[in-house]
Amino acid sequence: ETLAAFLDHAGSSPATAAALHIHRTSLYYRLRQIEEITGLDLGNGEDRLTLHLGLRLLSLLPADQGYSAPHLATQPPARP
Repeated sequence: ETLAAFLDHAGSSPATAAALHIHRTSLYYRLRQIEEITGLDLGNGEDRLTLHLGLRLLSLLPADQGYSAPHLATQPPARP
């Protein structure tokens, strides 16, 4: 949820923290954890794109086969 919100808010920490109703310090902690777990750098545009595409693809996988991203599945993909 944190990663999806961060990416959906174009990497804006204030907007992401507001959307998640958490303090920015908590957001920074969560983002550091995400970077540690994934080995990716959220400050790198290519890494952010990789993560965003991965989350969007996950929302397309069938939930009945053990895949789920319910908070993403309810949001339609952004259209240009």
